[in-house]
Amino acid sequence: MRFLGLRLNCGWQIALSFTLYSQFVRAPLIIPLGSLTQLQSLQSTLLRMAYAWSNRVKFIVRFMYDTDNNGYLDRNDFQCLAVRNTLIEGKGQWCEDRYQKNLDIMMNLWNEISDLADFNKDGEVSVEEFKRGIEVSCKGKKYADFPKAFKFFIDSSFRTIDIDGDGCIGLEEYRFDCIKRMAYKSVEDLNTSYKKLCSEEDLKNGGISLTRYQELYSDFIGNSEADLPSSYLFGPLEVLD
Repeated sequence: MRFLGLRLNCGWQIALSFTLYSQFVRAPLIIPLGSLTQLQSLQSTLLRMAYAWSNRVKFIVRFMYDTDNNGYLDRNDFQCLAVRNTLIEGKGQWCEDRYQKNLDIMMNLWNEISDLADFNKDGEVSVEEFKRGIEVSCKGKKYADFPKAFKFFIDSSFRTIDIDGDGCIGLEEYRFDCIKRMAYKSVEDLNTSYKKLCSEEDLKNGGISLTRYQELYSDFIGNSEADLPSSYLFGPLEVLD
């Protein structure tokens, strides 16, 4: 049975245990039946793991760049991103000029990533290689100091989220962007993340502006701290394998 997000397991000659179905992990975790304090401690640990820098970088690879879901980055991923972004920006309409601009951005980004992170020069960038490349090129740096191709990609990403073109990412646009990547059981999970992401100034201005998005994105992959508003830029996260 379930109780407060937990399932109580009882079996013949088997000790009682709790199975924690957390929003931070896909698979259930079996833990000994213990105090509420222990359970809260575990949830706190999972929260830190989900929003840790290394897990955020894994998220970028898996959900932002690896469009064919083969576990590594290559030229094909960025060609596909150019097509996807062109259609999203055009709301389904195809514009060849826009596509060529997006293709230039994505090919430049791939070339930059390949130069920075394809350490064995096999034409593919693994998650670990990408992390090593990001540590050198982005970690501890602000948006202004990012490689040029990364900055173009960040700006392009903003345009795909700002559906109404008003210069801000509002709550509805944020929700729509998040559900394109991951599944959520409750819209409140997204609403809560948006509140954690936005400052009071953001809310007064109607959402996340381009300048603010640049700041948050660079913080997401460049700041090693875990407890950051920018950690919620792409919605609630979970611990990735």
